[in-house]
Amino acid sequence: AREFVPEQPSIVFVHGGGLEHSVWILQSRYFAHHGHNVLAVDLPGHGAITRAPARDVFPDSDLGDRLVTVEVGPLTDGEAAKALESGTGLAREMRSRGLIEDATLLLQGQVALLSERLETLEGVA
Repeated sequence: AREFVPEQPSIVFVHGGGLEHSVWILQSRYFAHHGHNVLAVDLPGHGAITRAPARDVFPDSDLGDRLVTVEVGPLTDGEAAKALESGTGLAREMRSRGLIEDATLLLQGQVALLSERLETLEGVA
């Protein structure tokens, strides 16, 4: 984990259904090593998400008792839509605070694009 640097641009990675934040490990490391704050998050509150203290999953983890995702079940279309709406709201808030410039959220084949610079996103999902 790295310290958050307010002067750097930020990227938020949100996984799709049946996955968890570690699917973004390569992208996260790349952008973190190239001057970005990176947040790879798990969807909170989903009943099919099983979490456990990090130390129980990886005894040498520096996350200690912080909960990490160990299993994720599939999302219904309604849950996916709700999660996408929630993620878009969070991205808007983060953009209004100057923490991010743009956000692309992908979830079970659905795409939400929050960008003042980009008009379309083709070939995704």
